[in-house]
Amino acid sequence: MRKQDAIFVFFSIGSMVLGVFMPFVADSLRWVPRMTMLTLLFVSFLSIDGKDVWSNLRHFPGAVVMLVIMKLCVMPVACWAVFSLVMPEFALGAALLGGSSGAVTAPFYAFLLQADLVLVVVGLVVTSLLLPFVLPLMLALLGSLGQGQ
Repeated sequence: MRKQDAIFVFFSIGSMVLGVFMPFVADSLRWVPRMTMLTLLFVSFLSIDGKDVWSNLRHFPGAVVMLVIMKLCVMPVACWAVFSLVMPEFALGAALLGGSSGAVTAPFYAFLLQADLVLVVVGLVVTSLLLPFVLPLMLALLGSLGQGQ
């Protein structure tokens, strides 16, 4: 990772921490994250050709399926397992966050880290479309497991 990328990631995480512990500082800028995310989404999709997406789906279906399984099944279970040991009252919330979509920041960070941007966007769109069907079932399963403890 280049020096300026590391600085960017550090300040991104630092600003999130600052926002959690001192939200009143940026109260007048509540609209900025929404507009920034929408702009990032728009810019991320500008550079992707539809033929590249279709080609990626046709040539690497296993990668897309693995990405979907990891995001919608493995991540919620892993987050739930860790939080059920550490903070059981937040275990289902952690599972929900673990399975939620990466939103518009995933393509941006994929571009920043020079990852396969097309695969990230395909995974983001597919998991976002499947999320309302799969995640409630996963949460119901994890909730029933949590009741047995």
